[in-house]
Amino acid sequence: MRLAQWQATLFNQIVSPNEDLLQPDFPGSDIVPDNAFNESRISIYRNNVIGGLESWIRNIYSNTHSLLGDYYFSVLCRCYISEVEPVAKLDNNFAEKLPEYIGQFTQKKIYTLEISAKTDKTKMKQRLKSLPQLMDVARLDWILQKSYYADKRKTWPQNDFLKLSPKQQAHLTFNLSPDINWLSSAWDLPSLLRLNVEQTLSPETDPSIQSVQSKSSRMFLLVERPQIKVKIKQVSQAEFDLLNLIKQNYSLSDIALQADHLSTFVARLIEHGWIDGFTPRLPDIETRFRSNQ
Repeated sequence: MRLAQWQATLFNQIVSPNEDLLQPDFPGSDIVPDNAFNESRISIYRNNVIGGLESWIRNIYSNTHSLLGDYYFSVLCRCYISEVEPVAKLDNNFAEKLPEYIGQFTQKKIYTLEISAKTDKTKMKQRLKSLPQLMDVARLDWILQKSYYADKRKTWPQNDFLKLSPKQQAHLTFNLSPDINWLSSAWDLPSLLRLNVEQTLSPETDPSIQSVQSKSSRMFLLVERPQIKVKIKQVSQAEFDLLNLIKQNYSLSDIALQADHLSTFVARLIEHGWIDGFTPRLPDIETRFRSNQ
């Protein structure tokens, strides 16, 4: 237990060196080597750990990085690493909260590594205010990552579905394909991504970025990986709303009660491959129907 505490303390000192961890009453202090947390001793580890995590986050949020620029993205990553994610969450979802963090950044105080000067914080706030679409770009980056690494989708089990009675069909819930993710935005995100592919956007506010204005109505986007390549598809609000209801385990009868017009879109979602199975909810039906199972 003491070793685990020592390891956790060492990691915290690497990512949050401003904390005073040399108190004599810190758990396990009697087994910690003298000067174990000396700044010169851990600086090498800090550079490697922070640099590695920053590179990992940059690979996930490539479009966010392009829009924000190298310096500011580095500031963002280092703040995120030290303020948001403890070592216990160092897994594949480590960077999941970065879009939310971007949205909250202007209200945060920055106490992390060398990025602590008031001028740096002011510049960062100004940079984020010049890119109001950045949080949604980051959200899209994240679901692109999720879809790319998702499990392969199944084939809709039509024969099993037809074996059910109308009553059983009305009470089943649908299984969404693992590779689909969706979001809505007031910004034309596909146009922003096209600009990023067609040219290297300036780290400063680029006129071409500013030409992508917020839309009068929200844009509904779905990310899917039907085969190898991840695709971004614009969907209708009805399809978007139906996906949200299915995600909440609404049955066909629930959907009809909630919004009757949405039930007519179920067949379309099956045709697109966005629904790849179903789960009956009646007591006499206990088998989970999915293809290849």
